[in-house]
Amino acid sequence: RRLLAANRYGVITLDLVLADSDAVALIQEIRSSDRGSDVPILVVTGSGSRLGSTVVLVTDIILKPFDEARILSAVERAVSGHAAAGAGEPPPRLLHVEGDEDIVQLVRDALPPRWEVTAASGLGAARKALAESAFDVVMLDLALPDGEGYELIERVGGAEVIIFSATEAPAELARRVSATLMKARSTVAEVRDTILAMLSRARGRR
Repeated sequence: RRLLAANRYGVITLDLVLADSDAVALIQEIRSSDRGSDVPILVVTGSGSRLGSTVVLVTDIILKPFDEARILSAVERAVSGHAAAGAGEPPPRLLHVEGDEDIVQLVRDALPPRWEVTAASGLGAARKALAESAFDVVMLDLALPDGEGYELIERVGGAEVIIFSATEAPAELARRVSATLMKARSTVAEVRDTILAMLSRARGRR
């Protein structure tokens, strides 16, 4: 608070575990101040779950453990994007292959607002999206109106793949993807944290 009152910064990195303050309240306080209203905030944490609705106020979430390249890349993107109104690396892109529009909306609302979320309700729409664009993360349901979601795995390119389905993925299939989640056993926060972790992996390879 003392430093923010005296200086202007190009980016703020913030751990969610602070010795003398509530980090979520601090984020809200920074955003409501003149000097912090538009400064990129990078949250560094072991889990994004504690952010709750405050996730919309942050620029990026970096999950521990991370390497030097990941944190430096995130800072560089935040600074360049803030200085040039969106210049630099494009925002993270998620392809969500899911027939239930309510689930798609829940996931969309849980992610930071700068994410680009493309929804595909079936195999046909997903194939078209993958042919036209590259994605950082692809999250797919196994049971789709026009086929099985696993048929898309070979088409995702360099994207991390998350299976998010009502049924448990067979072991052989689970080994072919980055993560598997069951709808009945996963909270929205857990889904969000998994997506963010997969983004960290995808960007860490670049």
